[in-house]
Amino acid sequence: NAFVEFGATSVSIAEDGGIVTIPVTLASVKGIAENVSYAAVDGSAVEGKDFELVDGTATLKFDEQNRTQNIQVKILDRAGEYTGDLRFSLEIKSAGNVGVGMNNSCTITITDNDHPLAAILGNYTVTGESYYDGSHQWTATFSKDPDDISVVHIKGLTYDLSDEVTGQVSEDQSTITIGLGQLFYTGSYKIKLYAFDGEYYYTESGMDSIVLTKDETGAFVFAEYGPGFYVFDVNTGEGLGFWDLFLPGVSFTK
Repeated sequence: NAFVEFGATSVSIAEDGGIVTIPVTLASVKGIAENVSYAAVDGSAVEGKDFELVDGTATLKFDEQNRTQNIQVKILDRAGEYTGDLRFSLEIKSAGNVGVGMNNSCTITITDNDHPLAAILGNYTVTGESYYDGSHQWTATFSKDPDDISVVHIKGLTYDLSDEVTGQVSEDQSTITIGLGQLFYTGSYKIKLYAFDGEYYYTESGMDSIVLTKDETGAFVFAEYGPGFYVFDVNTGEGLGFWDLFLPGVSFTK
């Protein structure tokens, strides 16, 4: 009943992260001595160009005292070159006289540090005035889209919202246009994004977005409208009222 498998089916490492270590375990009631070979399989990442195996023999040696061994892979940094996130996999090639478990491969993602939006990605301190209960400060995160280099995902648009909205970044990265009407689901409710100017919320045709604009300090600010979130019952579609309304002036500082 002995078998060998990877400790994880996927891992990530930054392109300048150096060496990534992936554990492999031979599980058995009694210690078994066995040699297990593995192989790297190119994907968008190519061996010799984006990574290389530290151990050229690509063989793990197990015995009673060494039931877990590590595969080490060196990541080759392509600094200054935007490649997008790259992926390759490791697979067990031969397990000798033992079986191969369900985790028979591991996908490694090399995250690119040279994304065109790198300057605006990351964590932000957000300050804003709630229509309901005054000043708040919280943290938001801007993250990249896996397919579109002009799109940013914003988590934490309001202080107690963990869902993501998406925004279109201008070519000069000075504005982020966030489409209204984006939906989120929380438990048995759905929440819809609106615009709010401090007195009215806006849903009429002709206004389909709100804009974060970079100010002279480098912060992104909702200058004309704040975000508003309206709650619906998922099962009935019944409107339940506004969950959050924020005044213009909400500011995101990196």
